[in-house]
Amino acid sequence: MTGERAAYAASFNFTQADAVVSQRLMGYWINFAYHSDPNGPGLPTWSAYTTQKNILRLNVNEAEVVVDSFPEQQIAFLWNHAEILQY
Repeated sequence: MTGERAAYAASFNFTQADAVVSQRLMGYWINFAYHSDPNGPGLPTWSAYTTQKNILRLNVNEAEVVVDSFPEQQIAFLWNHAEILQY
């Protein structure tokens, strides 16, 4: 890591909660790289992709599957602000 990157990373006040989520994410990536499956011992189950727009939301205490409504929110925003976006 270069000095600039180390200084930038050191400027954040990482908490124990940040470390827990970081460890989970690294576990998912490592499992995916080795086994083509992010799931493994000690990790909440990351379900396979479907077209149902479900996403896995991670936090310190749990992982939950929620419906991703973000694309609909983006479209609604664009429709509600169309006059600003016209050129």
